[in-house]
Amino acid sequence: MTRIYLAGPDVFLPDAIDIGRAKVALCARYGLIGLYPLENAVDRAADDASLQIFRGNEAMMIEADAIVANLTPFRGPGADAGTVYELAIWRDAASFAWATPTIPRPMPIA
Repeated sequence: MTRIYLAGPDVFLPDAIDIGRAKVALCARYGLIGLYPLENAVDRAADDASLQIFRGNEAMMIEADAIVANLTPFRGPGADAGTVYELAIWRDAASFAWATPTIPRPMPIA
């Protein structure tokens, strides 16, 4: 089955878990496996929490066959820097990438 890494600033929203579950369910409906970054096991209290997040997301991207990236402006006029980085990794790997603004509501700027 094709595995899709689901990139984007959705992970910072208050309802990030619900959004992730909905995206993974949508993938499943079309016979795909959605890989949502918040599915990684991370000890958020650890000194190296950011490194754990980075490594977990990187492992998911390596496992994935393609990426779907939400480029909805986040905390300003442009896309989330982390999402852009993930797209750059995919471009370098010459893998299939799909990028689109997908959230019909404004992202929080705070």
